[in-house]
Amino acid sequence: MTTLAPSLSRRAESQARSLDRMERAEITLRTELSLLWRIHVLSYLMVRKVNADPTLHSGLSMVAWRVLLTLRHVPDLAANEITALWGFEKMAVNRAVKELMGRHLIRGAADPHGGRRIPLSITEAGRALYARDWPGAATDYAALATALTREEQATLDTLMDKLIAKARDVTG
Repeated sequence: MTTLAPSLSRRAESQARSLDRMERAEITLRTELSLLWRIHVLSYLMVRKVNADPTLHSGLSMVAWRVLLTLRHVPDLAANEITALWGFEKMAVNRAVKELMGRHLIRGAADPHGGRRIPLSITEAGRALYARDWPGAATDYAALATALTREEQATLDTLMDKLIAKARDVTG
């Protein structure tokens, strides 16, 4: 009696067809949308882990984490300055600032030059949270960077800076 080779299950066949469609779609998107597709995919892939696990970054929203990250490295920026630097929506930064202040991770102060500007700075609690959560994020970013040589990274930095400047010009 001869045994026939097992055929693929319906599920495996469906998965194979799905993979084929995705491969063809990616080729099309890489070609037709090029830079737009690559920027969005890279951005979403790098935040996917945080979106999947809300306990990362101590439960801060992604915008709040980036505001904290910014103030850890560049203190005394106002919310509108952070909005412009990252290209965030103003309301998203305002919500993030409120979230961070509510958790006593940042504080606002009167501008020493007068006016309505409110410089923000990270608190000791914010520094502690950053010190605890940054190593995990830094590991992911470092792992991503291993895809490029130093020369490629320098080239990419220059090219991305040009694209960011142009995007700011184009989008106002």
